[in-house]
Amino acid sequence: MAEELWTLYESKNYDELLTKVDRILLKNSRTAYAWYYNGEALHKMSRYKDAVSSLEIAIELDPKNYKAHISIGEVLRKMERYDEALDAVNKAIELKPTDEWGYGVKSKIFYDLERYDEALVEVNKALEIDPTDLTGWSVKIDILNDLKQHDEALANINKFLEIKPKNEWAFVIKTDILRRMKHYSEALILANKAIELDYGLNWLKIKTYNLWNMKLYDEALTTIKEILELNPIDIWGLKNKTAIESEQTRHK
Repeated sequence: MAEELWTLYESKNYDELLTKVDRILLKNSRTAYAWYYNGEALHKMSRYKDAVSSLEIAIELDPKNYKAHISIGEVLRKMERYDEALDAVNKAIELKPTDEWGYGVKSKIFYDLERYDEALVEVNKALEIDPTDLTGWSVKIDILNDLKQHDEALANINKFLEIKPKNEWAFVIKTDILRRMKHYSEALILANKAIELDYGLNWLKIKTYNLWNMKLYDEALTTIKEILELNPIDIWGLKNKTAIESEQTRHK
């Protein structure tokens, strides 16, 4: 039954998951894994107070479930109850020091508190355990960008791309870093590569932004035309077509 709940959770079918949990708890209200998944579903539905209540019961019934401690820590972080969140995550790490998830959530708590040095220590622990952990890389890049350490951020996203060379998330992050550094030509090359890989309409928009920043108005308008051919009522495309044409006129 726990596997069935996991499948529903993974497929984001939270309403059905909660219905299944209710049936399980009617038969046995002390089923720890049911309370855990109940809490996880409520968390994803942004019902944070109810999620905490469910996860507290799950922990009471199974104190060694480190995932429940991490989950309640994540929910408490979103509720800005940071001291309690840290206590929960530290307990999870004590129970399972070899799992990257706990360090990743701890790094996010420190990030929210703008304790960036401590956040970097924790996220590096997560990435030592799992170098492919997207959450860890995302937090690390956010920290480095906030510290204006864009060269270091770029070096780190390049390390991730060595591991996952076609990861779209990494393409997005790298393009954003290059934009922050005003390296528009390099960002444009990356956007074209993403378009070749058929990563979707948003990459045409990213390409447009870079061409626009480079003041290559004709090329930007050509890309906008491609967007509008794919979706003639695309609000972004229509709005920015007008803005680019207006700016182009002013610069003539």
